[in-house]
Amino acid sequence: MNWILDLNLAEIFQNFFEKFKNDRVLSPFLRKWRGMHSSCAQDLYGLLMIGIFLQNTAVKRTVQMTNTMLQKYGTKAEFDGREVFVFWKPEEIIKVSEEELRKLKIGYRAKLFIKLSETFFNEKIIATQVNTK
Repeated sequence: MNWILDLNLAEIFQNFFEKFKNDRVLSPFLRKWRGMHSSCAQDLYGLLMIGIFLQNTAVKRTVQMTNTMLQKYGTKAEFDGREVFVFWKPEEIIKVSEEELRKLKIGYRAKLFIKLSETFFNEKIIATQVNTK
């Protein structure tokens, strides 16, 4: 992650937050979400899960499906007084039947979640190490 250090993103974000802290539209969001970041920024598996959720649907429906799956199979964590969820591990989701996943109204995505998770598990892919040199 040397490129993050090179770009000095901490300073860029600090300047952004400072500039818009009193903005009528942005300030409520900045106060609410300051410090939050993507839970899978370095995790290929999580990014692929998000890609499956996003297939052929509206954002609102994607959010519904994601929340349902995370609440059922994700790991709950607390950050800054807020409840957040971390994606399940591949070895956990492959134990769930396609029928059980379909009951959560994720449709054809159930098979994709299982197949992708099986690949990660069987090939012993460590999602956080995929981009290392």
